[in-house]
Amino acid sequence: QLPAKSNGTGGKSRPQLWEIIKPLKPEPHYTIYDIAAKYGHEICVTPSYKARSAPVEVIWANIKNPVAKMATDAAVAVDVVAIPEALNAGAKLR
Repeated sequence: QLPAKSNGTGGKSRPQLWEIIKPLKPEPHYTIYDIAAKYGHEICVTPSYKARSAPVEVIWANIKNPVAKMATDAAVAVDVVAIPEALNAGAKLR
């Protein structure tokens, strides 16, 4: 009779194997940190961008339609003056 095929995991599941190798995995090291430190700089990592948490995105979401309605011709660019006018015209901030 042929021996049973083995996948080399010793019968352990993926999560069990991950718990075994996780402490052995080195932390990533990025050369850019070394380069920045060499020139007296420090790299600060910020959280990824989320439009929902950016205040300007919330404001823009509420005034973009009134601003767009002010531009009657597609070739006309709406300038910065139109934004306060849109707010005065009834655009509500959430």
